[in-house]
Amino acid sequence: MIMDRDLALLNAVAYVFPLCNRQLCTWHVEKNVLTQASSYFLDDAKGQEEFIKSWTEVIRSTNTIEYNTKWSSFQQKYSSYPALIQYVTTTWITPWKKLIVYAWTDQYRHFGHHATSRVEGSHKTIKGNLQVSTGDLKTVYNKITMMLLGQYSEHDAAVDSDRSRTPHAIKGPFYEQLLSRISHYALGRLWDQQYRLKQNSFHIVQGSLRNLWDYHVLISCNKSYMKA
Repeated sequence: MIMDRDLALLNAVAYVFPLCNRQLCTWHVEKNVLTQASSYFLDDAKGQEEFIKSWTEVIRSTNTIEYNTKWSSFQQKYSSYPALIQYVTTTWITPWKKLIVYAWTDQYRHFGHHATSRVEGSHKTIKGNLQVSTGDLKTVYNKITMMLLGQYSEHDAAVDSDRSRTPHAIKGPFYEQLLSRISHYALGRLWDQQYRLKQNSFHIVQGSLRNLWDYHVLISCNKSYMKA
């Protein structure tokens, strides 16, 4: 379950769903850190951007060794800003690193999600279709139904479009049984995995279903690829 740092909500989830794996939304974390950092880099946009980039690298560490290395490097790099280092340490790293750093959050299945952006995007879409915050239940039901029917029609149109066109790079016996059956996005993911296999650059991040899915795609398609 992904959420922002609402302490009451965090405690409630831990109590009601004790077996539920929790994450803090990395987008919200980054925005909070950015707001705090902006007061230290008032006239230095490049320095602020570099700070956030370094912070993001710490958060995206894929194992504890990488995390310890990047976190130590981060502290040394910005040692001239002790108050800022103190803020990220006491507010985020010490209490919440296991809920935000990929080295820990990738140990369970989360389908590659680290932020609440998708849910918030859906919420925004629904609010845009409802337009007003008042109305009876039937009005709300009808508007949401119309919205979903519209999205379904758009999806069907996109699928038909994908079936009628073949991406230039997606050719050869490796793909011939998949053309017109799966989306261009899925074909692109397969092409990316085939390229990575050729470059021998594939690696697995333990626990991330997105990467495990990539792994199983490679295993199932490996014989076809070798023949192609």
